Amino acid sequence: MPIIFDGHNDSFTKHYPPRHLRVDSGLTLEEHSFLQLNTDCHIDLPRALKAGYRGGLFAIFIDPPFEGQPTYLDPNKRSRLPRRHPDMDPPLDHSLALKATLEVLSHIFQDAQASGGSLQIVRSYSELETVLLHSPALAVVLHLEGCEAIDNNLEALETLYQAGLRSVGITWSRPNIFGNGVPFAYNVDPDTGPGLTSAGLRLVKRCTELGIMLDAAHLNAQGFYDLASASERPVVVSHTCAFALCHSSRALTDKQLKIIAQTGGLAGVSLNVPDLVGPQGERSHYIPHAFELYRCSSKDLVKLTTNPPEREAAISELEAAASHIVYIGRRIGFEHVALGSDFDGCLIPDELDGVEDIHRLLEILQKAGLSKRELEQVCYKNWLRVLRASWAR
Repeated sequence: MPIIFDGHNDSFTKHYPPRHLRVDSGLTLEEHSFLQLNTDCHIDLPRALKAGYRGGLFAIFIDPPFEGQPTYLDPNKRSRLPRRHPDMDPPLDHSLALKATLEVLSHIFQDAQASGGSLQIVRSYSELETVLLHSPALAVVLHLEGCEAIDNNLEALETLYQAGLRSVGITWSRPNIFGNGVPFAYNVDPDTGPGLTSAGLRLVKRCTELGIMLDAAHLNAQGFYDLASASERPVVVSHTCAFALCHSSRALTDKQLKIIAQTGGLAGVSLNVPDLVGPQGERSHYIPHAFELYRCSSKDLVKLTTNPPEREAAISELEAAASHIVYIGRRIGFEHVALGSDFDGCLIPDELDGVEDIHRLLEILQKAGLSKRELEQVCYKNWLRVLRASWAR
């Protein structure tokens, strides 16, 4: 099987939660070392390297202090609200986000130093290619999931870039000074409000100048279109799914997929079960198998997804992930789809315990009919291409 470069995971934040989230939980960092085997998390260094998981965008995601209940609607209700937009989490305080981001970064740097070269933070395409293709180490690309740690004047962006930041997701599923995230909802399309702010457009411009990849994951539809219009680089969505297969607000419509292809970008397919089959598995009886999608004509591809018949046997969660990958590949080309697992940040298919089982997804894709070239594109080559283009200065 090919090596894997993954477009999104939250593993460092899971291993090293910021101090404000540890105080009340009783967690200690000694229980969560990324360098040691830790089956409480989806990824650790030993399992990643053994599985051929050789690199990825490692997100720093900051939660607010846990006070009361989240404001977004619980999953049991989403399927019964076909057009209502659920409330989102409120904006996150910038000072808290920046402080917590620096905490997580500190642990990543310490791990890189302590790993003896087995974990390397890459800051350029040449470094990425060398580590990923010509060494036994794990290539770590530093990524912000949501830009709350960045201020209106973009001063923190300059500092974080010098520290190694090479990818930013403009929003998570909450608003910030740069734009609006999309809520977690089912039977709600991504068109949920206004797009990028003036600060967001300045962020796009400066990231392009610095050579930082911009990620439209969690961004609402208008923000996606604003980014596509303002950016000169490939449009990238690091972890998402196909709206045609599962009507999640975080999924990409065919219109958005077309823009991704036109800009030479890509969509990384997430392993988040609610986005694959619905919060209650509602779509499990309607999603075609990957081998059906791979073999059908373009005309039949539309038929299979526009008004699919209900099947007697439900598709498995992992098979559904493969179907999302194949649908996007058939719809816009396999050069525009990749992996964006969201390990350690989502509910993964029950066929997986963690990164050590990722080969099971690749086996489904291979059995569906993907060629060696297409499988390599999905597993790592597409990410290499868009990172090279995004980091160019």
